[in-house]
Amino acid sequence: RRRKAESDGQRNPGRGSPSALANRCALRPSLELSPVPVMPRCLALILCKAAVHHRSSGQWDLLGAFWELEMPSFPGNVGPFAVWVALLNGAGRAPMALRIEHLTDRLEEDLVVEIRFTMEFTDPRVVRVYWALINELALDSPGHYRVALSAHGDALVQGYFIARHAPPPS
Repeated sequence: RRRKAESDGQRNPGRGSPSALANRCALRPSLELSPVPVMPRCLALILCKAAVHHRSSGQWDLLGAFWELEMPSFPGNVGPFAVWVALLNGAGRAPMALRIEHLTDRLEEDLVVEIRFTMEFTDPRVVRVYWALINELALDSPGHYRVALSAHGDALVQGYFIARHAPPPS
């Protein structure tokens, strides 16, 4: 008897009864379920002089990895170079952004360049690679620079490089 009374929504509109559930849902008709983006995990962010993909093997050669750039004068242009990124565990379509920012002494960031792109993740177990070839990048002054990668507007990873004056030729 007790079991029947608890499951009967008409007599006992308790927490788990069908009519109680319908009433709770009816109170919030404007709520819709939207897919929650699955954030990919960045396995690597590498700055290098060149990135070469071998289609036959699927392998990459990253040539001239660096974290310091030497320039004869500032302001000046540097390039070409590549930013190579390997990602895993994403799901679906992900709007991404790759930003290079100058970190100033005022603890602020001055945006140098932003590259927006979209990646499609069909299998979270498959590593996805993105690389950007930057032919020419204008740097106003020597100092520390950040390379930041984000997905869905949230930060994934950041790397850094230093731009400095080249030593005089000897």
